Formats: sequence, C-alpha cells, structure tokens
Amino acid sequence: MKEVSEYANRDTEREKLKKSIDSDTTKVSIVEAVRACGVSSFIKNFIYREQKKKMNSLLMYRLLDRDCELPLVILKELSYDQENYTDFKRYVDKAFGEKETSLVSALLDLSPVGGSVLKHVGSKKSAKHIYTECDESLLESCLIHYFTDRLSVKKFEKIVLFLDHMQNINERYFPFLISLTRIKFFHLVFIQNEENDNCLKFKNCIHDCRIKHKIIEFTEPQIKLIQELAELYTKKQLSELKARKVLESNKKNIHKIVQEIRKETETIEEYNSIQMELLKVLYYSGGSLSNRFLQEIIIRLPLLKDIMKIYGSQDLNKELKKLQAAEVVSIKGEDFYSQEVQLSVSLNHIFTDLDLRASYLYEDTILEYFDGMNISFIPKEELLIYYRIGKKLDSDQVENIARKLLDIMLITGETLDKELIQDANLSPDKEEDCLISCIIYCKERKYSIALEFLEKIENYKDENYRNLRGVLLNRCRRLDEAVVALEEAINQTKSNDRKCLLLSYLISSHIHLNQLETAKRIFEDCSSLVKKSVNFGYLLRNSVMLFDDPIQIYNQALESFEKHKDNFGYATTLCNKGKEYCQIGKTKKAQEYLEKAEKLLQIYGNHHSYAVFNDLGICYAYNKKDDFAIDYFKLAKKQSKDSMPEIFSDINQACITLLTDRELALTKIRALEKKVEEHEIDRVRQRYYINRLFIEKCCQTNEIKKCIDNCQKFLDRKHPEQTQQLIKLLCHEKFKESISFEQWKKFYQPCYLVYWYVDPLKLVTL
Repeated sequence: MKEVSEYANRDTEREKLKKSIDSDTTKVSIVEAVRACGVSSFIKNFIYREQKKKMNSLLMYRLLDRDCELPLVILKELSYDQENYTDFKRYVDKAFGEKETSLVSALLDLSPVGGSVLKHVGSKKSAKHIYTECDESLLESCLIHYFTDRLSVKKFEKIVLFLDHMQNINERYFPFLISLTRIKFFHLVFIQNEENDNCLKFKNCIHDCRIKHKIIEFTEPQIKLIQELAELYTKKQLSELKARKVLESNKKNIHKIVQEIRKETETIEEYNSIQMELLKVLYYSGGSLSNRFLQEIIIRLPLLKDIMKIYGSQDLNKELKKLQAAEVVSIKGEDFYSQEVQLSVSLNHIFTDLDLRASYLYEDTILEYFDGMNISFIPKEELLIYYRIGKKLDSDQVENIARKLLDIMLITGETLDKELIQDANLSPDKEEDCLISCIIYCKERKYSIALEFLEKIENYKDENYRNLRGVLLNRCRRLDEAVVALEEAINQTKSNDRKCLLLSYLISSHIHLNQLETAKRIFEDCSSLVKKSVNFGYLLRNSVMLFDDPIQIYNQALESFEKHKDNFGYATTLCNKGKEYCQIGKTKKAQEYLEKAEKLLQIYGNHHSYAVFNDLGICYAYNKKDDFAIDYFKLAKKQSKDSMPEIFSDINQACITLLTDRELALTKIRALEKKVEEHEIDRVRQRYYINRLFIEKCCQTNEIKKCIDNCQKFLDRKHPEQTQQLIKLLCHEKFKESISFEQWKKFYQPCYLVYWYVDPLKLVTL
C-alpha cells in the first residue's frame, strides 16, 4: 500500500472512524461512500497518520477484488514485515507442529509442497491427512489463533484490518470474518463505495450474530474540499466560484477533480516503453504478480526481446523501482524470488483505448509462458491467473489447471468454487473422480450426494472407501447398513486413531437404533485398546449416554482433548457438558460452560455452532431471558444443515412462545408434525409428542388423546418410566388462561442438541 502523507479536509470522518476503532465494544466499522470520492486515499492517509504515532498496533490494508483469497492476503500482509512474519512463523510451527518444512513458508509459496506440509500439521508424530480441523481452512485457524494469542499477551495493543471495496467481499469468507470480530481488540474496517447484495448480506450477517458495528458516512466532495485540495497540490488559492465550476464539471469525481487542479502547474508524466510493457503485463494478470514471473513473461514480448538482449534484466529492475517511486506500483518483500509486484493505481483510463487484438497479445503471451511450464511447479496464485486467462482464451489446458487447483484446495481445506469444480470435468465414470467428488460434497456436508458418488466405485475399494462409506451411511441415517459397513472398516483398519473414530460412529449408530446394551458392550470391549489414541476423546464424548454419570465421562474426554491439543473436540465437549448442567437445573454453571464453548467454536465458522446456540437458548429460557432464547433458537436453525437440529429448535421456539401466546405456540407445534413423522429417528418423535401434549393440554384441544397415544408409543429411550410419569402429571394438571413460569418449567421438555459430529474427512488420506 502506498503511503498518503497529506490529505485535505475530512476531519469529521477521521474523528468518527478513530472513535469507532478505539471503542471496546464496536467490532466493525463500515465507511459508506460513493464511487470516485477519494475514500481510499482517505483510508490510506488515516493509516499513515496512525502509524506515525508509533503505537503498538498492527494495521493492515487490502483492496479487495472478486478473486481475492482473504486469509492468504492477510498472511502476505504479515509477511511484508520481517519481524511479524518471523513471529507468526514461530508461533504457528510451535502451536500446530510440522514435519518437513515450515508451514508458513509453504503457505506463502502455495506450491504443491504446501499440501504435503499441511497434511502433517497438528501432530509432530502423525499426519493429519486431508482433514484440516473441522472443514475450515487451516490457514484461517492459524491466523485466528495467532491474533488471539498475540493480543492476549499484548504483543499488539490492537489489530485493525481495513478492507477496501466491500462490494467485492466473497460470501464464503463471512464465517472467517465473524470469527475475527470475536477476538478481543481486533477491529474490522470496511470501505464500501457501491452497495450490492454482498454488502447487504454481510450487514445482515453481523446483525444476526449480534456484532456491534458503526456506519460512517463519507459524503461527496464539497466546495471547501476543492479549495483545500487546490492549496495542497498547487499552493494556490481557488475562488469559491472556480471551485464550484471544477466540482460540477467533473461530476464530483475526485480523481478527475485532482487531475484538473494539477493541470494548472503540472503535466502528466509519460511512461516509457519498458514501463508501459511492465504495466500492461501486470494489468492483464489481474494487478499482481511475482517479480520473477513478471520479468520472465516480459522478456517474451516482441517489443522487449531486443532491448533485453542489450540491457538484461537489470534494466527491468530499474524501471520497476521508478514506477515504485512514482507510486504506480508497490514491491513487497526483500528477496527477488519472493517479491510481489502490485499495481497501486487503476490503469483503466490508460488501457481502455487498447483494442481487442492488443489485449489478446499480452494475455496470450502470459498463457504461452504458463503452457511451457510443468503445471506441478506453478504456485497457486499464478495457477489462478493461468486458469482465468486460460478460460478467457479457451485454452485446452483449463481442465488440467482446474484439477490441479482442486487438488491443492482440497488439501488446504479451502472452499471450492462451483465453476472450478465444473471446469475440472470430474466424470462419474472415473473412479478416481468419484472419490474426489465424494470428498467435495463431504466438505459441503451434503452427505447423501457424497455417498451416491462413493457407491459408484467398484474396483478401488481401499481403506478410504471403506472408512468413508461406513461414516456416510451413518450420516445419511442408513443405520443398519452403517453398522455392517463400520464393523468391516474397523476390522481392516490398522491405525488406532482411525479405528477410534470409526468406533465412535459405530456406537452412535447403535444408540440411534436404541440398541444401548450393544453400544455399551462395544465400548467396554474396545476402549482399552484405543485409550492412547489422539481421538479417544471422541469415543468418550459419543458414548456418554451409556453411563450414569455423564459429567465424569465428559471430564475424561476434555482431559484427552486438552492433552492432544484438539480444540474442536474440547469446545464441542464443553458444550455437551454445559447441557448436562442445564438438564440438572444448574443453569448458572451451564451458561458459563456454554458461553465459553460458543466463544471457542467461533473460530471454526458459524456452521459448527448450531448445537451450542440451541442449548444456550434453552439456558436463557430457564433464566427468563425470552428474547435472548428466541434469538439463539433462530440462529441454531439458520446454522444447521440437518433436519433434526432444525426440528428441535422449532419445538423449543414453540414451547417458549407458550408463555406469551398459546394459540401461536399451538400453530407452531402442529406445523412440525409432517417433518417429524418423516424423520428417520424415533428420538425426534419422542421429544416432539411430549411437548405437543403439553401445548395441546394448555389449549384444551381435541388432539390430546392422539398425543397421549403417540407419547406412549415413543417413550424416552434411556428412562421410559419418566415419560410415563410425565403423561400422568399432564393429564391431571389444571392450566389457567395464563400459564405460570413454574408450570411451564415443570412440563417443558427441552430439546437439547449434543455434538456427535466428527468430520468424515478425518478418516481420509490422499
């Protein structure tokens, strides 16, 4: 980012932005502006002034484009400061572990070696395989952990991330950004100069997540600003009449205004031929390219071939430094092979006159350069350029490029673009492609489709196939088949770590089939064999229902997760433990555990938070915080990808509505019947009908007898006598027009959610 050391006016906006960033409660600032009003220069000047104060804060700025990969951008911003880069590298390597080389270095290069390193992160003794901590990008987790740690130990007083062109923000990074806002002393600043659906979606997202934010209006240029700009650039006074004329003749476009003001004393500097070629290659590459690749591409251009024969590459370095001095490009990094050259200004006004043939000349030269390389040795960022230009020019290499990008992104755990998947042209007739398709749909948690692809494989039924099939059958609620497949996979798996996970799925299958004795026998027979496994906590967590003292089992699971530094397992088990305390009436202690779990789970994205949101809603309901409870039930439903959590959150909402509007509660609970009857698991019907009986009895309807019959049919799987007793109590209870909280508390049967989830990709190696 080029420094802007002087800037006219805008003191009001600067003061509002400073106040918002300094606030302990406001986590997001959104500077709303119109196009070409100078807001980007304002932000750069704001950062420049803050950095001059030499405060112990980390300020990062990025101009977003539609293809921008946000976590990588943040990593690169960190890497431009050698001290921060070294600190981050040491922290991540220490916290996450490594085997072959530095994780951070590999991520920066984003070459195929990055994949092999990522496989080993998390354990210095065993590989992590394809799984990258609960379907979230490992890089995102690294950054979130690092920022949280360094702010807690006061390495930085504050971290502020400025993201310009908010309208280009990619929706797939919303969970990552929300997680950043949960970090204490971390602040996000968005610069919006055009409101579109992306902006509105993100604003709705932070509202739904209850994140406090501040809108700062950045108004169009006014006459006073024109006069101050004239004095800043020309050292001359400009009359109000002339300032108005400049303002109106340029339609309040700040860039045109500055250009007209400068014409009085300056002429526009011409770029020489070499500089123009450098800028064109950067422009048609998307605005950013490694210095090494830039220079290798440049020398292939017809105009520069003869020049380079005479002067060599040193001439290019000189011209790049001139462009850097003129603040047209920025060069980041010290070493030539790691340097990145970025355009610092828009060149649309210069290159708009280039005809189609001329633009193809440069794009075709870039394409030819990549065509001559071994695709395995092209770093990911350049692969993305190769992919974009290849698609535009209809290259026959697009499929190969897309497949290579797919391989890299599967291993790094990134979200996969649908267009990229289409271009990879995965065929259901190729068994290798079927496995990749299965993994892709697993990452999207579309387990039914994943299983469809997996079952197309006929020949290569290896360990990956067996493990995935058993788990996917469980996830698709084909439980009888899952039991058979999981038993086969367990018998043929040599790794105790994978065996432990398969056992946890097998036990959960038997529990959902109400075969508790069988599940307990399996646990007793096998637990001692896998007790030293890094995944033993998952086996304990998923077997809790088999024991009389669940809190004791959860404590053992927490000890195991803490020992093996499995933060996701720890956070989910903490939630389950909080649920147990809520169930026995210790709501204060329950809320403490649940809120801690909620905070820990934020780094994995909101789609892993549905259970803790639901259980917090129940906890708040018991503590008479109805508005909070309803908000959390809605969040749970919104974040869930399965029907059971959706139904449970709706039942909970209907029950809490009973306190204020019994007719609405009745409407809500009856509307769920069809979904409940179609569900594969009897547990859903058990929780539904006992709560429906409560609501029907309060409303004195003619459906009471039907509900009693269904309650008798679907008794609690562990304590059937409790359901029988509750039916008797409800039948004899007298309800007045307005139900009391004590009555509600007595008969409401909360639909808790617990974490059984273990990502299937934890069982896959590539």
